[in-house]
Amino acid sequence: MGTVTGGGPDRSRSVVRGLADVRFARMITPRLIGWVYVAGLGLVALGSLAGLLLVLGVAAWLGAGWLVFAPVVIAAGVAGLLLTRVACEWVLMAFTRGRAVGYRAHNGGPSGPQQEGNRDE
Repeated sequence: MGTVTGGGPDRSRSVVRGLADVRFARMITPRLIGWVYVAGLGLVALGSLAGLLLVLGVAAWLGAGWLVFAPVVIAAGVAGLLLTRVACEWVLMAFTRGRAVGYRAHNGGPSGPQQEGNRDE
């Protein structure tokens, strides 16, 4: 079992294994945050679609001038996506205290961002 790059608790390889850990030696937040992010994206997409349908319905009923609000709804959807991503990253950084979440390369798992050859630059 690998350790989080930079020390700290292990990253759980599965949510079930992490939930069964009563000593809190494994973190499940990195696994769960992905699910929360996907759920947030789905909700934002559904909300944006509902907003666009509402604008189209109002435009069909009261005139095409109401279509000017369609870009506003799209911009709100993009802002919602951005806020969802930032919130998930903020929660993840709070749980990892700024350390990279990953396994060290010598343990057979993926390396963290500060490992050589795996930089985003």
